[in-house]
Amino acid sequence: MTSPVVDIEVKCPNCGEKFTTWHRASVNLSLGEKWTNEQLNELLFVNCPGCSSQLEKDVLVMRIDSR
Repeated sequence: MTSPVVDIEVKCPNCGEKFTTWHRASVNLSLGEKWTNEQLNELLFVNCPGCSSQLEKDVLVMRIDSR
């Protein structure tokens, strides 16, 4: 199951900027949803609005191999 979107507060470790962004705890790719590479990148990373640093979100992306 893909988890719902929730708002999270982030403090950039590089510049100290505090901002709000969205987060999903998990994405289950075996459900057949079509995710683009750009959408998956947005799940995994956020850019700080203060210094433009790319920060990694803590997300679990799951896939069941079909054989």
